[in-house]
Amino acid sequence: MWRTVSARIRGADTELKEMGEDTEGMVESTSKLQDLIKGMTGFDILKEDGKTFKDIYDIVLNIGKEWENLSDIDQAALLEALAGKQQSNALAAALSNVDILEKSYKEAMNAQGSALEEQEKYKQSLQYSIDRTKASLEELANDFLSSDLLKGLIDSGDKLINILDWIIDKFGVLGTLAGGAGLFAGLFTGIKNVGIAYECM
Repeated sequence: MWRTVSARIRGADTELKEMGEDTEGMVESTSKLQDLIKGMTGFDILKEDGKTFKDIYDIVLNIGKEWENLSDIDQAALLEALAGKQQSNALAAALSNVDILEKSYKEAMNAQGSALEEQEKYKQSLQYSIDRTKASLEELANDFLSSDLLKGLIDSGDKLINILDWIIDKFGVLGTLAGGAGLFAGLFTGIKNVGIAYECM
């Protein structure tokens, strides 16, 4: 019903047809519909700019406040213009029970507010988890950088460079290539020993 009333107020006949609703009795001109409702209830369906429709709830609510003061003919004209044949009874029920309409709307808004509050709590909780994980990763990185394992690997690399420099200085490049296999074997053994030492700590 609310979708039908909204579409009829906006003159959206294509939308109504897609919904399976009739378009009979719909006022196609916004100005004519504005004059019709304002003339019967004193309520303007447009905002001060004269171009933007007010909220559908406000429109129905304010028509409902004057509903009992309208003649049967005026009520029928408004129902036809705003709801069409298929939704007239539903709109008439809403307009005849404005107090229930207001109560339902307030409860819906309160429920929405609670949902938004819970969503905000969840977002804060999620951000806390992300921050905590980042802190843990940073701590792990710092521990690794300061670990004996990393120091051992760096020390081994430094010693290898010194050995290569000494060999090149004594035997030249060809001598270095000839002794390459032994150096790599020594490097592997050194790294392995550092790893074993770290595991035993």
